[in-house]
Amino acid sequence: MNKRLLTAMGASILCATALTGAGLAQQAPRQQDDPKQIAAIGMDYQREGVMSQRDYIRLRKITSSVRAAHAISSSDLNWSLALLKRSPSPLAHARVMAMLGLVHPMPATQRKEISSAIAPFLSSKDKLDRLAATRLQRRLQAVKS
Repeated sequence: MNKRLLTAMGASILCATALTGAGLAQQAPRQQDDPKQIAAIGMDYQREGVMSQRDYIRLRKITSSVRAAHAISSSDLNWSLALLKRSPSPLAHARVMAMLGLVHPMPATQRKEISSAIAPFLSSKDKLDRLAATRLQRRLQAVKS
């Protein structure tokens, strides 16, 4: 993987302990919100088979929105859960699950949808999938609506 992709991965995934435990590099400083840089990182993700550039840009926008409001719209939640389901990449899964962990307080209906969606990842063969899902599951149990 190239250096820009590794930096973006390290900066964007909130599961620092999961990444360290998985043997990936320590987190780098958070990337700035420069549209050209975001597009370039999206291309790197696409080239590496993590997710399409378009999906990366949309997920990044949703993540920014969730960070600001601590809430996620139904349409953004549905899109995020669809990405979680269709993507073969544990890195894409971890990004989605990390973003979902930022929602607080979380309505019971969203908590139920997310719990169902992450259930298969709790027993995944991939360590990053298991760690991200376990972390999100704990967060869901701690978050009250």
